[in-house]
Amino acid sequence: MPDNASFEDRYGVESAESRNITSGNDLVMNAGLSPVPSYNFMLRVEALIDLPCKSIKAFSKEMEYELIQEGGLNDYVHMKRKPISRPFYFEVERYIGVDYVDPLPLGAELLLPVMLIVSRNAGQFYPMASARTYIFTGCTVTKKTYGEMSADQSGLFLETTTIAYREMVCVDGPWSEAVPYDPGDPNPKRSRMESQAEQENAQAREEAQKKAQEQQTKDAAEQQARAAREKADREARETEQNAIASAEDNVATEPGAPGAEAGAADGTES
Repeated sequence: MPDNASFEDRYGVESAESRNITSGNDLVMNAGLSPVPSYNFMLRVEALIDLPCKSIKAFSKEMEYELIQEGGLNDYVHMKRKPISRPFYFEVERYIGVDYVDPLPLGAELLLPVMLIVSRNAGQFYPMASARTYIFTGCTVTKKTYGEMSADQSGLFLETTTIAYREMVCVDGPWSEAVPYDPGDPNPKRSRMESQAEQENAQAREEAQKKAQEQQTKDAAEQQARAAREKADREARETEQNAIASAEDNVATEPGAPGAEAGAADGTES
């Protein structure tokens, strides 16, 4: 493929630069990062205890408003924010038996914020630097629900912990995906894809060269083995022919052999 081939010819899809409505906009740019998976997450309690969880139930943060309708014929409703009158809740589903001591006992009022860290990659949970971090403050464990037990089928014992919180802060990590950023590059995702394609091509070439070398080594070994077998067969045939010739000579020179008697008779007459 020529070096000046278009992105569509090279990768089979239209480039993000031609599809992006924010292309060329210096204020708003869609970098085209990969979506964040929902299965790489971890709950950190009291800034010390990392809890493996089966799932985190959906949670929300909302504000309360008072609705004030204008009088007369004015068709308008004013919304005035009211103080929060109730706490918010989120539920944590965990396996039983993975901790020596329950880090979330019923009625516990946690001193430090609870952090829910969501990462793009497994095992990379860094607060404020991961793809997204939820910070819950004023947390209190209000409820424990234990999973159903049944002897009819196998399963793992679960418990669901309900935590009430007062405030929640959501912190995004826009640079959580390791993308080399060049301010002069109008499309960093395309550059990353091209770099990744070059790396894959180089790796494929290296693997092809390695396979070719292995095949050459294998062919040379087979050739040497074939040459050794041919040499052994040739030596065996020569040995067999020499043995046959020697046996014939021995038979010819024996006293009772017909050739020997004829030679002896010729010598007596002479």
